[in-house]
Amino acid sequence: MIEFATLLIGLLAGVREIELVVQEPVTAVEIVLDGRSVARLDSTPWKADVDFGEDLEPHRLVANGFDKNGNLIDSTYQLINYNRPSFDATILLEPLETGEAQTGRVVWRGALNDPPISIELEFDSRPLAADSNGRFLLPLHDPDEIHVLEAVVYFDRQHLAAATLTFGGIYGDQLTSALTAVPLKSPTDQPWSADQIRGWIVTEGQSTEIFKVAAGPGLLVVVRGVHIDSIRRGAQSSLNPAYPTASPHQLSYDISAISPLPLKGHEGTFRLTDLGKVIPQEGLRPVLLRYRPLVPRRGADGRYLQKRGQKLWDALAVAGTRASSSGRPRAAVLMLDSDKRDQSDLDPLDAIEYLERVHVPLFIWGRDRQAFEMYAVAENLARVYVGSTAIDRLCIDIATEIASQTIVWLQGEFIPSELSLSSAAPPEADFVQ
Repeated sequence: MIEFATLLIGLLAGVREIELVVQEPVTAVEIVLDGRSVARLDSTPWKADVDFGEDLEPHRLVANGFDKNGNLIDSTYQLINYNRPSFDATILLEPLETGEAQTGRVVWRGALNDPPISIELEFDSRPLAADSNGRFLLPLHDPDEIHVLEAVVYFDRQHLAAATLTFGGIYGDQLTSALTAVPLKSPTDQPWSADQIRGWIVTEGQSTEIFKVAAGPGLLVVVRGVHIDSIRRGAQSSLNPAYPTASPHQLSYDISAISPLPLKGHEGTFRLTDLGKVIPQEGLRPVLLRYRPLVPRRGADGRYLQKRGQKLWDALAVAGTRASSSGRPRAAVLMLDSDKRDQSDLDPLDAIEYLERVHVPLFIWGRDRQAFEMYAVAENLARVYVGSTAIDRLCIDIATEIASQTIVWLQGEFIPSELSLSSAAPPEADFVQ
């Protein structure tokens, strides 16, 4: 009866226009942002401007549908700046004047804002034609029977988005069981068990239902300044004897890298590359100080990175979304250069605070104090590492952090601000920051 026609992916702030598709018997719609009513609509066009604020933070956007008597009869939501795919799609049915839904459209949103190369649509497992705008006409069908629409939107050879809509009979839209992964601090190499943490995490004063508890393998996301190449050789040859290069923990973890150079022609899109596993016997150091770029200039999709104009802090925020949506023990490391030409839209503090809000521990390394003077806020943080002799300590501290996290999977879909710890949780079981 009510669906979002505007899919909000990626990171955003400020005012955005939100469009909905509304069907009878809904006669009025209330839009709610983080529990606060921000708009009320009672006629077409079903559109409203919503202000998501100046700060980059997770939000819950809800649309409530009411009938002519003011009764709430339908509701839908989407999460903003948190746990969203880079490519998304949904199927919308549009009523005719008679109220019978016979036409519809597939709505999509991709990180590159490019049109899809193809749309595959099926109605009750039979192919159904959709035009280049995603619009389609339903065949004759019995409205009292259950029907299923399935769509796959192909953006390129690597990226697609799928959507399913069940309607007719006693069904409206298909309901799915959502889960949320929450990272908790735990004793190093000793994750909490499900029995231990029961009753620790609450929302609106009520204990949340635990689906499962997991630990490892973790994920580290690296953002390395593109002008750091000239200093790596010195750091590679300087060892700090106080810290071994290998990890004292037996837990291996995966590592990914995000280039601070956006894709050519797409200022807000950054490429992520998986670099494999870091195993305890080898340690992280060889990866961080790799001589060649961590992210290739040309990707498997044939797209190139820009040659210049890095956006270090924008890329860091993207690293936060990648780490927080992984459902794994996580951390991010930023390796600073001293490039005065950084063209980030975000201020350093905006990006750093975003990672805190989504529970991603951040480690920052710089060659010397000059690198930190470029971004004065960075040198006041707890996890700051200066100079080549700090590389080994950085690697050990990252491994220790990842080994000190327990992932709790909760039934339901939550943003971090909706969750808190009860008095039953011990002091050492705080949310990861």
